[in-house]
Amino acid sequence: MQFIAKCGIEYGLQFVTQFFLNPLDSLYTKKSKKSFQSYSNTIVYNNIPWPTPTDDQKAKIEQTAQAILDARALYPDSSLADLYDELTMPVELRKAHQENDRAVMAAYGFPIKTTTESQCVAELFKLYQELTNKDQ
Repeated sequence: MQFIAKCGIEYGLQFVTQFFLNPLDSLYTKKSKKSFQSYSNTIVYNNIPWPTPTDDQKAKIEQTAQAILDARALYPDSSLADLYDELTMPVELRKAHQENDRAVMAAYGFPIKTTTESQCVAELFKLYQELTNKDQ
């Protein structure tokens, strides 16, 4: 999986989104009562408004995405379920994700210290609405 962070900002942001926004996105886009998630090219990444990061922000996102991969690599015998258990998540992995969250939020221009999860979702929906209104 190390190739993900080295393939450029587009993949870096998709990787980041998987862990930063996907849990939030799935709360609002779940269309099935089944217990598994279903992904589609028209419902997951295509509906998330991407920021326009500076070169420094891109570099930071790529760096923090790589740090997530590096932290996960410290536990080669652990499953993703083990690594992402809220109670037992390794400190290195949690810290890497927190740094990654900050980098992505900075790219969106969200205030890092004061933006709550609800505010983040609300702002993303505003950006999405602006994008979809442009298409009409």
